[in-house]
Amino acid sequence: MLSFICRYWGFEGGSVASVWLALDDVDQQNGVLQVIPGSHKQGLLEHRASTVAGNMLTSNQEIPEHLIETQKAVQCPLKVGEMSVHDGLTVHFSEPNFSNRRRCGFVIRYVPTTAYPVDDPDRPRSFPATVLVAGEDNFKHFKNNAPSTFIKTF
Repeated sequence: MLSFICRYWGFEGGSVASVWLALDDVDQQNGVLQVIPGSHKQGLLEHRASTVAGNMLTSNQEIPEHLIETQKAVQCPLKVGEMSVHDGLTVHFSEPNFSNRRRCGFVIRYVPTTAYPVDDPDRPRSFPATVLVAGEDNFKHFKNNAPSTFIKTF
């Protein structure tokens, strides 16, 4: 079994499918998501504190440019209600929003039940919104916070 460390998200022990649901139209003018196809196959790349002012990531991190084939970047414009789905190890980024329009999305992460939280004194966190959406959780690493009205059908 492969083990991935996803320090940004605070867990390890499994791969991640990351979903970004567009709450606004997203295009080149307001900072469209860009991905490097196939980059997830390289595994977790080195991260460091960002050297660019205004980095909006919680941990202000970036991947050193010499590790990224930016010429292979593909833009992923989205309309409201559309979503992008990518492996959590896929190198992805966006340019700043230079428009007068908002760029807002809702992030959903799918992780296997083998994943478990890790303590990180630099980024303490909790997981108040975890919900088992399919299958059985034999590991119980995260509390299932599903509302009582949630009905799992498979």
